[in-house]
Amino acid sequence: MKHIKFSLCLLLFLSTSSIAQNYTWNAQNSNTTNQLNVLYFVDNYVGFAAGLNNTFCRTYNGGTAWSAMTGPSLTNTVGLYFSDQLNGYLVDNLSRVYKTTDGGINWVPKYTNTATANSLVNAGGRLLVGRSSEVLYSDDGGDTWDTAPCNVLGSVLSMSFAPDGLSGYACGPTGYVARTMDGGLTWTPVTGFTGTSQALNDIYTFSSSKAIAVGDNGIITKTLDFGATWDVISSGTSNNLHGIDFENGLNGLIAGFGDVVLESLDGGVIWSATPTGSGQNFLDVQCKNSIIAYVAGSNGAIYRSPDGVEDIIPLQYLGPDTVCVGQPFDFSFLFSNIGVGPALNPGFTVVAGGAPLFSDTLTWVGALNGGDSATHTQTGAVLNTAGNISVILFSTELNFQANNLLIFTIEVVDPQPTDVTASTYFCPDDTVYLEAAGGNSYYWPSLVGVVSDPSNPVQEVYPTQSVTHYVEITQQYCVVDESIQLILESNCGPIDSMNVNPSQSYAFSPNNDGVNDFLIFDFLDSATTNVVTIFNRWGDEVYSVSNYDNNVNAWDGTFLNRLSPAGTYFFIIESEEHGERKGWVQLVR
Repeated sequence: MKHIKFSLCLLLFLSTSSIAQNYTWNAQNSNTTNQLNVLYFVDNYVGFAAGLNNTFCRTYNGGTAWSAMTGPSLTNTVGLYFSDQLNGYLVDNLSRVYKTTDGGINWVPKYTNTATANSLVNAGGRLLVGRSSEVLYSDDGGDTWDTAPCNVLGSVLSMSFAPDGLSGYACGPTGYVARTMDGGLTWTPVTGFTGTSQALNDIYTFSSSKAIAVGDNGIITKTLDFGATWDVISSGTSNNLHGIDFENGLNGLIAGFGDVVLESLDGGVIWSATPTGSGQNFLDVQCKNSIIAYVAGSNGAIYRSPDGVEDIIPLQYLGPDTVCVGQPFDFSFLFSNIGVGPALNPGFTVVAGGAPLFSDTLTWVGALNGGDSATHTQTGAVLNTAGNISVILFSTELNFQANNLLIFTIEVVDPQPTDVTASTYFCPDDTVYLEAAGGNSYYWPSLVGVVSDPSNPVQEVYPTQSVTHYVEITQQYCVVDESIQLILESNCGPIDSMNVNPSQSYAFSPNNDGVNDFLIFDFLDSATTNVVTIFNRWGDEVYSVSNYDNNVNAWDGTFLNRLSPAGTYFFIIESEEHGERKGWVQLVR
């Protein structure tokens, strides 16, 4: 007991000390003076609130402006849930459930009864309404309903579920709590005393084992062991507490009467006061993230944190203006927050050519204060159609402002023609020259560690077996991958089709050193009328000229302006003076 007293004193001291606060408050105009019992935001911008006297209102811009809507005839709305900005549900204190599919413009009754109801939650797609000693639930969007007993010694004032949609807790009057492990179909009273006999008005479920509840006279009680034991935590107030919510398991808020707003940064261990200064009685609270939150209550009061509203606008596209069709590029842009409040993790959508460029929203991670700018880069953007593609970049804050859009054009081009050539067939000891063309730069990954410079477009290789070589050809906007296969010839002997006995043989080494760079036939001169034809070992003609003169008209060891590989070649010379001569030529590299 002494240990417990010490802990409570320590917590009280910490809760009243100066603690850094995430949440600051700004009054919003709800366009109603009726009490607001519940509010629900589907994201940082689209939200709804409801309460007494048929009151229902909504916002599409984070609360900068609220529209009073004509809701169903409900004198006291106690539950509110929206799955998105169009589809939602209301329930009143008489268990009447209504559904909308158009954002609250029209409502359809889904359940009618006179039993007292207190709350409405969603658990994994199941709708649950807290009533007197039972839970009303529907698994088909409200078309059919059933009930499950829930013994909290009176009305089920509130329920909440863990992210799994199965583990949950319910609370009621006189401090009673029940728990479920099957999404609310069966409920069991917790075994431990919650530490209070006060009414518990709201509860938040972290996990199957961990929950925290708030209630009358400033009570806060928490369990870490499935409800077997509970620790009462000091709130620093005796006012009734009516709402509790957490953003990430650490940042949480409690709302209560008499302008009580409490903040925790450590999962509910320590709480500090962060009042709005309004003096209103608050009945509900919702945390969207570590800085954005809402509280609602008496006299139509809605307060938003932070004190000011962000307004994200794209300013400039920073990525390439021209890209290659079907090839990834970095999509970069500059954006700014021209609003007053900070923006946390702003999101963006990109539409290119009428279709989404990315499969999901682009999210810049961080807090951007009002007046600041930042850049975001998303890798892996791909455009698959050539031409001038219109691109629309817009912020997902959904406040329907024209400055949220940035429209520009990206030119998408096809690759330019490329080519890779070589002597496809080779024999052992042959030199093969690979040549790539059509790019600004080249890279032969298959020759890394084999040649001294794999970035040279022309490569000299000495294959000993059939092999495929690959080259990456980089153009101004495109990168093209090419390959060429070299095949080891099965018959590397002299060609039978020539059927000759060569009378002479020659050799030369065309390597531009000024020595033996041309094939010289010593019996020919410029005065001799002749025709010289040279063949490779497979009988393919690689050179032919009239009036071969060993100077201007002389073979330099090339074919179609490309280097011929080293090896043995065959020549035939026809001349008036010498008749027909045949022989072998050895080309040395």
